[in-house]
Amino acid sequence: MRKFNKSVTQYAHHPGMEYWLKNDASLTTHYRDDMWVETSKTTPRIAQSRRDDMWVETSKTSPRTTQSRRDDMWVKKCIFAKNLIKPIDMANTYTQIHIHAVFAVQNRFSLIQKQWKEEMNQYITGIVENNGHKLLQIGGMPDHVHVLIGMQPTQSISSMLQDIKGCSSLWINKKNLVRGKFSWQEGYGAFSYGKSQVNDVIDYIKNQEIHHKKRTFADEYLEFLKLFEIEYDERYVLKNPE
Repeated sequence: MRKFNKSVTQYAHHPGMEYWLKNDASLTTHYRDDMWVETSKTTPRIAQSRRDDMWVETSKTSPRTTQSRRDDMWVKKCIFAKNLIKPIDMANTYTQIHIHAVFAVQNRFSLIQKQWKEEMNQYITGIVENNGHKLLQIGGMPDHVHVLIGMQPTQSISSMLQDIKGCSSLWINKKNLVRGKFSWQEGYGAFSYGKSQVNDVIDYIKNQEIHHKKRTFADEYLEFLKLFEIEYDERYVLKNPE
């Protein structure tokens, strides 16, 4: 039986729940899940974001957490994200951060269809803006996506890309836009630009179809890595289609 990780007590607000967590180390992760959900139904003091955090933590540590449970967690995270964003007081903080991010469909399959591509782009735009950033340009091809984002320093790049990829893949699957299960390939490329370069990057993303008449996504991606002098192992940088 799995030993209880006492660090999880930081998520407990209900006195009875706190007592159980601290004193019953024999509780299984699965039982704690059910207990937490049951408690959260009757305790209005437990915020939605707290329950989401609990599920995130549990999904990392419990092999018994089902895919559907993790999907439900993502549904709640994506639905309530816009309600969780609150203005952060950053007086006398001035930044100008432009990030060009690139990420691919799992195995680089050409699954993004013209019929719903624009709706997907609008959905991703909403994710970016709900996180407090500004999406300057979005585009891509059936097997990958480019986004240029004016970022606020209130969120890390990895967290922002996790939200974009996690919520958009969930949206695609919930709408049954592809046969089988859709997922983005693990990882991403992220490159920073100065303001004087922004218009060139915007034009580059707008003209993706022209660029890819002459080269593949793999060629394009490796060119970015070389241009920015990023070390990589070509055997692992892009997962070959299975």
